[in-house]
Amino acid sequence: MIKNICLILAGFLFLLTEVQAQSKVDELRKILLDADGRVMVASHRAAHNKYPENSLAAIQEAIDLGIDIIEIDVKITKDSVPILMHDRTIDRTTTGKGDPETLTFEEIQQFFLVENGKPTKHKIPTLEEALNLAHGKILVDLDMKTDWLENVIKVVHKTNATKEVFFFDSDYEVLKRLQAADKNFMLMPRTHSLEEVDSAIALFSPEIIHIDYSFYTKEVADRISKAGARIWINALGQPDRALREGHITPTLNSLTLYGADVIQTDEPALIQKSIPINPIRKPKHTGVYVVAHRGAHQNIPENTLAAYQKAIDLGADFVEVDIRTSKDGELVSIHNKEVDTYILKGKTGLVADKTLKELQKLDIGSRVDKKWKSERIPTFEEILKLCKGKIGIYLDVKDADVEKMLALIEKYEMQNDIFWYASVDKLKEVQAACPDCLVMPDPDIAKNLNKVFEAFKPSIIAANWEGFSEEGYEQKAHKNSAIIIVDDNGSETWQKALDLGCNGIQTDDPEGLINFLNSIEQNSN
Repeated sequence: MIKNICLILAGFLFLLTEVQAQSKVDELRKILLDADGRVMVASHRAAHNKYPENSLAAIQEAIDLGIDIIEIDVKITKDSVPILMHDRTIDRTTTGKGDPETLTFEEIQQFFLVENGKPTKHKIPTLEEALNLAHGKILVDLDMKTDWLENVIKVVHKTNATKEVFFFDSDYEVLKRLQAADKNFMLMPRTHSLEEVDSAIALFSPEIIHIDYSFYTKEVADRISKAGARIWINALGQPDRALREGHITPTLNSLTLYGADVIQTDEPALIQKSIPINPIRKPKHTGVYVVAHRGAHQNIPENTLAAYQKAIDLGADFVEVDIRTSKDGELVSIHNKEVDTYILKGKTGLVADKTLKELQKLDIGSRVDKKWKSERIPTFEEILKLCKGKIGIYLDVKDADVEKMLALIEKYEMQNDIFWYASVDKLKEVQAACPDCLVMPDPDIAKNLNKVFEAFKPSIIAANWEGFSEEGYEQKAHKNSAIIIVDDNGSETWQKALDLGCNGIQTDDPEGLINFLNSIEQNSN
């Protein structure tokens, strides 16, 4: 009697565990398929920072970390057993050598997986073992490293994993065969351009589409979202290195700029604990940031509250603000180090040699038009008060103390609204004090890009027109998942800037640029 009760209780507990596990993966699937679902984290080759990649231990680690999705690679042995293996051979990842497709599963089992060059106790797992372990606990991205599909399909069905697995491949013929085998299979086509995105949508109506940062634009993102699919993007490489160095918020902001839904990473724990993030402001006009250089200063004195307010009224995304320090240590907005060119008459000399009271006695408006005679040199705090919640700030640090600026920025909670443009030393100071601040180094020319990415791991870079126009500049920057804000060279360069792949344009004619961008959007509708 007692034995029967124990068996019944054991069966009940097992069933309860299964139901709870299934509810977890059902919730993850619901998020994946929800166009308004949260950003999800995918662990590349499972969570392999502690354990060998594509191992059962790495899968369990991802489950224990609460990661949403594991990406695992599938190959087939000589005797048709689906196993987890990324490379063409087992040389790098095991104690053995050879192509797994020329070895039987029994032969493969004599080898051990390697971690950091050292043998471990872990063996190459079968796909069946992996899916049984993941079942009900985590979604699975199957990266198809084989076109021998029959046994892979059998394993997915056998493990009841149809609702928690999706298939990834750049070979659309493989995806067509998978879709024909089971119309309930979820697919993730690999794309390399907007044209391939359109093709993937037409062919598969997929649940999710894999894109690269090299063509991650608002147009691409909108096309995918309009089709009801989610957007998958990688943090592998440069973004993951930035995450490891603590630059988490700016890196995630760069990756989610146009609405990416799933981030694949080798650092799943770092991203998982940082989502949701306080997002960077999104561009208002066709996915391109409009930066009003020294404010919108056509017929308005530059670097004044009036010019900044005009930029807000126009709908610019950012105002460029130059910051210097007065004799008594106050932060003020003025471009030149002397006040001479800003006044019609009165005291001249260095900004640094005048107190705030002396500076604010200067009429800097009349030189433009007498109606602006009341305009004065504004303080940084006045600018923050004006801009908060309305517009971002492209902060050009001419001569100012980083700690003082940060204290004011934190006071107004505008860390995510400010791009920092400054000297190399100043930017290093900013990053040391505020790893999540959005530093924006200027590589000047294409050959300096690698040094800049090594030094700062930036998610945003500033570009002058000459450097940006060089061959390979945009490709290098976007390969490192960085947003590019370029200085225009007149309105005639706007179209070329877009064609070259910029993400934002700094201009002395923000109104003209906004009209230009809006006309492009209207013509495309």
